[in-house]
Amino acid sequence: SFRVAWTERRYESGQLSNTEHWTAILTIVVQPPHDTERLRVNPLGIYVNAINWSREMSQ
Repeated sequence: SFRVAWTERRYESGQLSNTEHWTAILTIVVQPPHDTERLRVNPLGIYVNAINWSREMSQ
């Protein structure tokens, strides 16, 4: 699994109105491709199996 963190900013009339920090845990699985179409689309066979995200509380 991987931890991903990002910041979301909202603007109103061109001015920053809100900033939120978020964190997600992405769980992956590897399923090697068994045909040419899957090999073309996703050659490594890496898929996100589960996502869990939450907003970080401000301090």
